[in-house]
Amino acid sequence: GSVFWRGGVVALLRVDEDAPDLWSIEDDEDSERVDELLEDLVERDYVLKLPDSTFPGTHEYIFKHNKERVAIETRLNASLRRSLHRAAADWMEHQQSVHSNEEYCAMLARHREAAGDEYAAGLAYLRAANLARSRYATTKASEYYQHGLEFVGDRAVVWRIEALHNHGDVLQLNGRIEDALFAFEEMLTLAYRLDLKAKGGAAHNRIGRLYR
Repeated sequence: GSVFWRGGVVALLRVDEDAPDLWSIEDDEDSERVDELLEDLVERDYVLKLPDSTFPGTHEYIFKHNKERVAIETRLNASLRRSLHRAAADWMEHQQSVHSNEEYCAMLARHREAAGDEYAAGLAYLRAANLARSRYATTKASEYYQHGLEFVGDRAVVWRIEALHNHGDVLQLNGRIEDALFAFEEMLTLAYRLDLKAKGGAAHNRIGRLYR
């Protein structure tokens, strides 16, 4: 994306690399190489180093001109692009506060989606949706829930039941009554199949509220 981190660049550089016999943090040629490259790009006015970083322990940068970033990405073949998106997502998963920040949850989801890992992308989208819902950003939450439910499918029923419940509430707030009814009815069906009476009761409650 237009915003990136030094630590993520190191991770991209090491895609498919084996660890050395002795990994010395003090003598890390990859990190030194990345630092030199980034300093050069800053001096040549391609990227800007931000004063503060979202993730502790690594510097944050931004492309000054997004067209250059897009031009670079379009030159990569599809296989390499998927591999790099996967590495970026793996790096992000290990950064503090990613799963408590809607923007970065969504960014993680997009990396997983671009890497071809739809299930992991779906889970990340559902986390982003829950965060958007908690701040009453109902339109954005609905978008994330839709992506998440599509990608997760029926592979995580626990996540799906919760997402259907929350998505139905968001759809109701957005005035999409028929879509909300569809979500709660699917929730009821899944709860019935698994004999989850409490979840079934919650679904019935929401359906009754819609009819009222």
